[in-house]
Amino acid sequence: MKARGQAFWEARIKEDYAGQYALLEPKVRRQMSLTNYIQAQGPLQYLEARIEGVTIDEAKAVLTVRTKIRIKHPLLERRNQELVVREEWVKRQGEWYRVHPQS
Repeated sequence: MKARGQAFWEARIKEDYAGQYALLEPKVRRQMSLTNYIQAQGPLQYLEARIEGVTIDEAKAVLTVRTKIRIKHPLLERRNQELVVREEWVKRQGEWYRVHPQS
């Protein structure tokens, strides 16, 4: 579980959208193409990520991730900010997938 979470965040830092997309829950990938996933990305640039906690309850898990971000916008201050994210993951056919926030 933690390894897949780490893989997602490493892909996010590298802006490897295909790598992130591959770790999304299968039903989300059926409803949203990779192109649409890329277009839905916001103005945040992820610089660092560290998984600080994993809570697993059968086929559901919550990852607590401390990230360092920068907002990619010319009119906003370009200082780095820390952000703690709690994200849901689900187990499908023996493998863990990230739940997309809009699903």
